Amino acid sequence: MRLKELNNAVEATDFDINSNEHIAELGKAVAERQVVFVDQNVTEDRLYDIHTQWGTPANGLVHTALIKGDLGGKHWRKTATNIFRTVMDIKKEHRMSVAAVTYQKDKRGKPKGVFANGDLGWHSDHPSTDDNMRVVGLAAVEHTEGSATWFLSTAEAYDKLSQEDKTMVDELRSVYSWEYDNFTGELIPDQKEIVKYNQVPIDGMSSALQMETAAGVKGIHFPGSLFSHFQGMEKEESKKFKEHLWSLINKDEYITKIDWKDGQVAFMDQMITLHARPTNIKDGNLRYMLRCCSYMDNIYPDYAPHPVITIGDKKMELQEFLDAVDKQKKSEYESTGEYLAGSI
Repeated sequence: MRLKELNNAVEATDFDINSNEHIAELGKAVAERQVVFVDQNVTEDRLYDIHTQWGTPANGLVHTALIKGDLGGKHWRKTATNIFRTVMDIKKEHRMSVAAVTYQKDKRGKPKGVFANGDLGWHSDHPSTDDNMRVVGLAAVEHTEGSATWFLSTAEAYDKLSQEDKTMVDELRSVYSWEYDNFTGELIPDQKEIVKYNQVPIDGMSSALQMETAAGVKGIHFPGSLFSHFQGMEKEESKKFKEHLWSLINKDEYITKIDWKDGQVAFMDQMITLHARPTNIKDGNLRYMLRCCSYMDNIYPDYAPHPVITIGDKKMELQEFLDAVDKQKKSEYESTGEYLAGSI
């Protein structure tokens, strides 16, 4: 396998993605370079197989609990329906890590995929939780020409920070809050609900601003649009420092732009890498992609799944967190009769 330099990313060439010979090497390339593009087709089975060779299948904490049945009850019915719709075309054995990304619709006229419509601003997967490295594979299946995804690794920008800025990044924690219109203004309400439980299930969740990949590459876990403030810092001061960091990160030399064709796949780190969809997907668009997420612990054993949920000064184990989310959800349901995606 050879790695061809792209703009702040690499393309893996001279190997067969359907052979296992270079799959571990491919995973190491993701950990070392953050974004790896492959101009070869992968099936759902093969995409899942590649990720599970790298490590434990992954998804959002609440999403996983709903799919496994660890969360339930009538107060979850609408949310669960929306999430299950994104995996109904996916094989049952893959649903813990694979979902459809599409505006194609089911027999009831509902979109079958996550992030079905609109454009998507810069974001990463499950940003408000401290964890070990996760990686997402995004495969172009059909009708993807004319759409694009942009990728932004912060590793080089972090290395070039002034000592003062780097010290700040190393010490700060980003605090998040759910705002209905902030993630992207285009998503329909059912999609917003899915985003909420992937991004910020409870207001006040926080994560470290500096993180690293399983290969030890350090960068900025940039908080994106659902950012509230930095812990211990006033909101206005937080906003200014965030804007300052973004001015150092948001540069053409750090952004890789992929114009999709069917039968391609990109693998991307989620710790120090952002991605965006500049394409405004509209009703009737048949674009269909597969999204798979996993950890890297089969290649890097010290980077096994280790989600730590922090709200204020309190650290929660997974079950305590799920209990808190369930309590909040039930309260919302009892006060409104149904979940309102914009309310907290």
